[in-house]
Amino acid sequence: MASQTTHDDSLVQLKLKIREHDKLAPFYEIFDDPFLLGFLQGKKFQVEVALSCVSLGVFTANTFTEKIATLEKYMNMRTVKYRKEMSPFRPSKVALLDTDFAQMLRHKDPEGRYIAVLNTCTWTPAFCSVAESIAVTHFALDEGLRRYFYLSPDGVVLILNFKDFPLSKMMASFPYLMQTVDLAFKCLPASPKALHFVNENALIHTFLPLFRKVISNKIGGRVHLHSTRLESLHEHVPPNILPKSLGGTLTDAEAYDSHLIAGAKANDAFYDGIWP
Repeated sequence: MASQTTHDDSLVQLKLKIREHDKLAPFYEIFDDPFLLGFLQGKKFQVEVALSCVSLGVFTANTFTEKIATLEKYMNMRTVKYRKEMSPFRPSKVALLDTDFAQMLRHKDPEGRYIAVLNTCTWTPAFCSVAESIAVTHFALDEGLRRYFYLSPDGVVLILNFKDFPLSKMMASFPYLMQTVDLAFKCLPASPKALHFVNENALIHTFLPLFRKVISNKIGGRVHLHSTRLESLHEHVPPNILPKSLGGTLTDAEAYDSHLIAGAKANDAFYDGIWP
């Protein structure tokens, strides 16, 4: 874990770089410290790499210039490439955020990694558009960046629970595949250490080869398919930290960190700033 002095020095450097950056400077007053520290932590406190992520979601990854690139990617994805799709939504006003759709477990796995869970069964296209569900995912993700990466974690594991994912959901989601991949895997300060597909049906299995083609080989090599074999999931994530819906021993209230959603819903001002 980096020292507090390293945290502070890197944050000061990153802020100076943002203020001087032609694309990121307009967001200087909007970026809060936990948000920026999340990018620095994910990029091991390398300022240029962090900047790269913020600019495209707002820059690439081996030098000080690469950190700025990640930040640049992050902001570009949200304020340019997918602005039209995402800007109509605010976290305080989207009902899906009040469900278990996008959650974080309270407890880390045995390797000290935070565990995010996406439960598709709570989403219905007839009542919530795909665009809104993607925005909700990223409201939760952005708050997770502040709340968990800020604390210097050893990485994040993602559980994708596809229970009750019929053809109608697949057809509605498919046109948004590249947007989902861009926002979730191509502009963040760190990639997930593992992706666990749970309760995935035959439809999901037909879609997986395409998914693997559009993500990096590194991430593709971290995909685990469990289907309904929850005991297979438990070989990686123990049941004593999981909700009963994933074969665990805990209620949803016991398993999920309620502070994630509460924090996300309080972030309207951040999105008002990047989508004026």
